Amino acid sequence: ISRQAVTNKFLGEALTLDWIVRSFAALGVGLEMKQSSRHSIAA
Repeated sequence: ISRQAVTNKFLGEALTLDWIVRSFAALGVGLEMKQSSRHSIAA
């Protein structure tokens, strides 16, 4: 295995992990916004 192939694989996995983390963060923010808007409507 060449060093370049290892680097590409590592970068690909890192980007995938980063994308997953961002997706979960976006979902969390969206859920929090729904919760807060529901609270403001109730209040």
